[in-house]
Amino acid sequence: MTWPNVPSPFYSADDDSSTDVLPFTAFGQFGEGNMDNRVFDQDEYWVDIKGTGYLLTEMTDAYKANVIMFLRDGVDYFYFHAVLRHTAELLLDWYDDNLYANTDLLSKNLGVPVISDLTSQEWLESTPLMRRLLLLMDTS
Repeated sequence: MTWPNVPSPFYSADDDSSTDVLPFTAFGQFGEGNMDNRVFDQDEYWVDIKGTGYLLTEMTDAYKANVIMFLRDGVDYFYFHAVLRHTAELLLDWYDDNLYANTDLLSKNLGVPVISDLTSQEWLESTPLMRRLLLLMDTS
């Protein structure tokens, strides 16, 4: 699948024309071998190392199991980059005087754990991508 034929699971951030980042479904936009970390924030697609997008519901069980193993094997790396991304978002919100919209601060105020409260394994297992992969493995 390639963009723009595929609707993006992200509606607000993908509509932000103030950045050079294309919608998530512009699979492979960062080049072969580079991961778009937004993959963890949604539960519809997996994007391979070549930048090809796959609907999770159309992947074979063997492929889903491979992806799960890949994510668990690299959990510390993925978590590190997720923390960097959240930190950058917090700093940008602070710079833009937009802290009221920051999800980490909102979560803290509501008593919900934020990424820095979780271990790398807890974070991975709580992502929409991993939860959906595991659910699909249980139901197939």
